[in-house]
Amino acid sequence: MQKVLTLPQTTIGKKAIAAITGLILFGFLVGHLIGNLQLLLGPVDGAEALHNYAVMLRRTGPLLWVARLV
Repeated sequence: MQKVLTLPQTTIGKKAIAAITGLILFGFLVGHLIGNLQLLLGPVDGAEALHNYAVMLRRTGPLLWVARLV
């Protein structure tokens, strides 16, 4: 148990934390990129796609708050 608590203080632990948070940030950016690129689909298709994206975000409210807190 003691080794688990001291892991963030080691260089390997710090690198693992940096890698995990980097992957979380990358996923966040890709998700926003996909959502925002829907604006470029055009006035007809883009509006419908953006509306569907907004509805999906509203339906996944609790999951969205977990992602925001991370």
